[in-house]
Amino acid sequence: MIALEPIYAALWAKIQAIPGVNHFSRRPDVPQNLADGQFPAVMLNQLEIDALCDGSGIGTVFTIPVEILIYVNTGSDPNVVPTVALNGLIDQVRAAIAVNIPGSRQELGGLAYSVFVNGKIEVFEGNRGQHGIAIVPITITAAEN
Repeated sequence: MIALEPIYAALWAKIQAIPGVNHFSRRPDVPQNLADGQFPAVMLNQLEIDALCDGSGIGTVFTIPVEILIYVNTGSDPNVVPTVALNGLIDQVRAAIAVNIPGSRQELGGLAYSVFVNGKIEVFEGNRGQHGIAIVPITITAAEN
């Protein structure tokens, strides 16, 4: 049986190693609820899990999507470009789950088959306020025998 929490915890440990982040949370919130000193902030949002079993005896394959939410506060300076900070943090999220061996994949210490950024990375530059937001979609695949 696949235990989900160790998978989430292993991913979260990698994300929490990102330097320069002032607030990490697995309880997603909106930027307006954070204090100025909590930016930049990174949060993990769990989504619906897809379990597929084809009845062949292979076992169930789980597709476990999560979103990494990145919040920055650029203040009221019109010369500060929120996407500069967001792009750097997006790169750091990608680096946190990368494996630097060609042909290898992130397996979270054997807990998952693969972990990768998968889908459109959404970026909201803060055109309606001082908060810039990025949403990085990650897909974890795990199988049980």
